[in-house]
Amino acid sequence: DDDVYYAFLPGYARPDSAILYKNTFLSLKMDGERIRDGMTCQGLSLDTPYRVQCGKKTYVLTFLQSGNIPAVYIDVPSGSMEYIHEEKGNEEMGDIRVYTESGVPVYQGKLESIKGRGNGTWKPEKKPYSLKLAEAGDLLGMGEAQKWILLANAFDTTNLRNKITYDFAKEAGLAYTPDCELVDLYLNGTYAGVYLLSERIEIADTRIDIDPAESFL
Repeated sequence: DDDVYYAFLPGYARPDSAILYKNTFLSLKMDGERIRDGMTCQGLSLDTPYRVQCGKKTYVLTFLQSGNIPAVYIDVPSGSMEYIHEEKGNEEMGDIRVYTESGVPVYQGKLESIKGRGNGTWKPEKKPYSLKLAEAGDLLGMGEAQKWILLANAFDTTNLRNKITYDFAKEAGLAYTPDCELVDLYLNGTYAGVYLLSERIEIADTRIDIDPAESFL
């Protein structure tokens, strides 16, 4: 807003080796220094507003870096979440990549679908999502499954309430408590915020392991 921009680096990124690329033929300067394709961010400070001149316009750009949590990258063919956000039932296929907090790639595959979820939680700008992998995959050590949930926690500015509740339930020994991990979510290259990647509640060997013939969910 108001010509103020932020670049959100994942926790494992090394700012000194991050590379800048231009997508304009206009001259770009940051605090008076010309920006060239391929130059690194060496010498730039985090949490510091920089004045960026693009032609005759001036913007403010601040580089931020996440804490020590994994990162999830999702890309859809349209290149935008606009269609998915129009209506909760809208979905797209896509690609997903998952990295640990230290930057180790632990999963890469196809998404059969990504779509919105929730009722009241669907209303804020930060949307929750349901994911279905094209093939069952183990995301961050939570067991192989096709269906996963990305909770936005839009009403919780700490992003901790659901995570703490699930962790307490697991420590207390409550059966079938969903596994979950806080992650940085990037959608089509744009930082979407801190999300809670969680197991979906369903009958499965790695989820709620019960016999549907003898019990019910």
